[in-house]
Amino acid sequence: MGELGRPTVLHEWRKKRRKRTLSFQPNFDSNISVLKIFPGFDPEIIDKVMERGARGIIIEGFGPGNVPSQDEYSIIPKIEKAIKKNIPIVIANQMERGTTNLNAYEAGFVSAKAGAISSKDMTSEATVAKLMWALTKTGNMREIKEIIEKDLAGEIES
Repeated sequence: MGELGRPTVLHEWRKKRRKRTLSFQPNFDSNISVLKIFPGFDPEIIDKVMERGARGIIIEGFGPGNVPSQDEYSIIPKIEKAIKKNIPIVIANQMERGTTNLNAYEAGFVSAKAGAISSKDMTSEATVAKLMWALTKTGNMREIKEIIEKDLAGEIES
């Protein structure tokens, strides 16, 4: 939306003008986890997060959202397991101004095929808030995906 600094700048191109009435819906489900992927990440961590009852998981992958997808470090079986348990998995990226594109490389494509949702170009903070909000709106995975991937208030540029 803008840049905080001296001076603070609001970008006109990020302001959305809509002809609808704003509806205040402040419900959030904070029972989510954010996991940052790193070389040697143990996929069993995802099992532990699910065991503790997380209702949603955000995984910050490499580059445009790549995740380990081969050998003993593959998290694809864990993504599939979470989806079967109706736990949405959102793939984000670790770059400050990055875009998650799960179709760019095979490592992202297989996570999308397993049921993961792309955070597109949302910040980590926006992704967290949006997932917490979406979980209070519906338990339907398709609807959660639609909410996450839809620009509601200028949080998604592309």
